[in-house]
Amino acid sequence: MPKAHGLLSDEWREQLLSLEQNGNAPFLTQGSLAQIEEAYGAPADDLRISYLLNEDHGRLPTRAYFQICGLDLLRDETFLWEKLLAKHSGTQSKIDLYSGLPHGFWRFLHSKASSDWLDDLIEGFRLLLLANEGSRVAEEAKLNVKGL
Repeated sequence: MPKAHGLLSDEWREQLLSLEQNGNAPFLTQGSLAQIEEAYGAPADDLRISYLLNEDHGRLPTRAYFQICGLDLLRDETFLWEKLLAKHSGTQSKIDLYSGLPHGFWRFLHSKASSDWLDDLIEGFRLLLLANEGSRVAEEAKLNVKGL
């Protein structure tokens, strides 16, 4: 969350461009995100406010699935966390990136993108939950870009 960004290293902060790039994207804006942070009421250094604040990204799951919206304010936090998981835990990830779509687009149930999102979510859970299928994460494309 942006409230915690000031506590991150310069190297990491330089990678978090989406907060500015997507500050006025539909549904989740800088203003609405600030309201969420205020309502939550946690101090900026609360580890629950951003997974990037954790000092240790090791000993975490070996598989991960991410759905990332291209117009999401927190897009780059997710990409950075995926990199940290791979580096420190050897996590193999599958990412579905919905280019050009904002956070929450899937709520428009009649759109093709929403239908694809749900299908992708089910497939992502399948990859995570079926132990004998775990090796497929490495075999499949790590990043699938989808869009309008």
